[in-house]
Amino acid sequence: ELQKARVCRCAAFRYLMGNNIFYADKAKEYLLEAQREPYVDWEERYNNIIWDAELLSMLCIAYDFLKANNYDFSGDEQTIRDILQSIAASLYDDSNWWAFLFAEAIENNFGVKLASAVGMAAIVLNTQGSSQENEQPQTWINFAMNSLYDQFNEYLVDPEGGWAEGAHYLKFSAVNFLPFAIAHNNFVNGEAELYDGQILSPLLQENNFINNAEWGLKIRRPDGFRPNFDDSFNEPNYYNGMLAGYLENDVLAWDFVHASVPYNTDSSSGNVDIEIICTWNEDYPGITEPAYSATQFLPYAGQAVFRSDWDENAVYMCLLGEHGVARTGGKMHEHSDNTSFIIYAYGELLAMDSGYINWDNHDLVRFPENHSLILVEDNGPPSPSILNPTQGVDSFIENYFDTDQFDYAEISTSYQNTDITRCISFIDNSYFVVTDFLSASSNHDYDWLLHGNGGGNTGNAYNMITNGSFYTVNDVDLYLFLNSTESVTFSSYNDYHEESYATAGEHTVTRGSVYGQNVIYSAFLIPLNERDSLEYFPINTGNANGGYIVHNNKKTLNLVKENYSLVSINFCEDEISFDSKSLIMVQNELENPEVVFLKDGQTLIYNDTPLIQCSEITNFNLNISDTSAKGFINNGCEVQLYTGNEPTQVTGADSYSFSNGILTLLFSDNTNFTIDVIWQLELLTPVNLTISISGNEIMLSWEHSVGATGYKIYSSEDPQLN
Repeated sequence: ELQKARVCRCAAFRYLMGNNIFYADKAKEYLLEAQREPYVDWEERYNNIIWDAELLSMLCIAYDFLKANNYDFSGDEQTIRDILQSIAASLYDDSNWWAFLFAEAIENNFGVKLASAVGMAAIVLNTQGSSQENEQPQTWINFAMNSLYDQFNEYLVDPEGGWAEGAHYLKFSAVNFLPFAIAHNNFVNGEAELYDGQILSPLLQENNFINNAEWGLKIRRPDGFRPNFDDSFNEPNYYNGMLAGYLENDVLAWDFVHASVPYNTDSSSGNVDIEIICTWNEDYPGITEPAYSATQFLPYAGQAVFRSDWDENAVYMCLLGEHGVARTGGKMHEHSDNTSFIIYAYGELLAMDSGYINWDNHDLVRFPENHSLILVEDNGPPSPSILNPTQGVDSFIENYFDTDQFDYAEISTSYQNTDITRCISFIDNSYFVVTDFLSASSNHDYDWLLHGNGGGNTGNAYNMITNGSFYTVNDVDLYLFLNSTESVTFSSYNDYHEESYATAGEHTVTRGSVYGQNVIYSAFLIPLNERDSLEYFPINTGNANGGYIVHNNKKTLNLVKENYSLVSINFCEDEISFDSKSLIMVQNELENPEVVFLKDGQTLIYNDTPLIQCSEITNFNLNISDTSAKGFINNGCEVQLYTGNEPTQVTGADSYSFSNGILTLLFSDNTNFTIDVIWQLELLTPVNLTISISGNEIMLSWEHSVGATGYKIYSSEDPQLN
């Protein structure tokens, strides 16, 4: 029946475009014999709702095309309207039946598609009368609008627009709700109306509806597909181009056009190619990139997206940390994937999500072991079940920030009697450091998992190496180097993923196993598109663990420890002392470190110079360039930085002062800052000091030991003269 409805709609559209009566007659032929898909039992009747909803929407659109082109129905029009009315009334009755029997049965994509379909019927048959309430268009539109408002504000969509069931089921639902939302907005001329006691605006003007379109754009992979968490096929796309003209947003058209499959119209059940043709607005050609940062943190939707830029060859990670509606709204389409991630870089998927396969096979891929996270005693977060569809644990994206050279986010969660904090650092828009803090009341076996896109039957290379592994996809590599505060045992195994619809493939998982109570993992994940030299050196001092990499004349250090004690270590001939639980430092060939990050720390001493001193424990990032330094601080406090030279300008600090090479700043919480300064760790010694007095002004002038000169004028009452 659905296939016939699709032919019917396509034929009616060809008549509308070309005025060929042959196609109109073909559409009428199907309209006259349309019916819901037959079913054999109550389960099949329920499952058919999603297909019957598509069927009804297509039939209504087909009838509207014929009517709009003044087609002569030859006395059959009322029969067609009665058939559409009967199908719509039957679907409406199903919504009441299932809501009565099991309320959550339609708080999902089933309910969205059903409400959108009967809403479309209400518009097309708006003058159709009946003495039966369930057959009245006003009844349908009242139900459709109130139901869809509930779906977009309570059941499925969070305040940042995330769709709880994942990107595939958003697209699957949108096949119905996008045409309805546009048709309804057209029908009421964009005006709010009363629906069963509620004054509601068209969906196109509803915040969460608009946020939902933006959400897909913010999480999009560089190739335009959405990340495939939860029950999502490997490359879910979306139809944002349909909304560009209505929302007056060319960025939505850019998202639609600039993808690996531009103008994509395919859907798992049907397509919306005709609706895209009808709604495409050439005034919005899709030439406008997003104006906001390529890295996006969406704590309510449950994604932290690290992205180097909006280019198709960008480096990208999507990290998951869902709570509230973003997790519980997915119900049986939810995967136990909190703290997992995918990595896409240089045009290739490198670290994968296992996907969906299809409903009958999703048990092969939806459990914790099918994702890149940490297992405790071979278990992860509890998974939803038929009896408990919202079962699971919440995760929270916290302490995140975005700077030019260093992006960062933490995800905190707890499962299997273990508290877990996963910390992701994105450095130089190129590679990732992953630090995992595990805390428990007793010893456990822990397994750190990486689901890479290699090995198995992928056709892509997989190799175990000392301290990790690497995967190769079309000459793009992903290197993993892993260390821990406990001894790591490396192994691998094959796991399932979606190869194609209803077909499972296999890939190879890297596993790093340890045994302990309070454990910290320290990992580098490095995508490479060139065969550059890359070396890794593990560090295990007893006081701190981790390692460093050497790549392109840069050295990146990652050290972790359990306490706040001050620990010293020699790093490539530099003496480093730090008290933070995690230290990341990037060192180039110059005198100054290029990037510094302290997690939960206060102090960094660099070659006997007190480079950073915070008055409170905080997360602190500092990125030093030739003429300025930028960074971020989480917990506001007083910070002393040894800059050597006095800055010409400071932005982001509440106040600052400078004396004897030390810059003292006062920060509020969660502050980005910039310091315009030529950073010099060795203090310039003033010589040949000259003092001159003119009235109440005193001028100090001097030479430096390196030959530079300087001067400063003070008031005679300035306390700095002391």
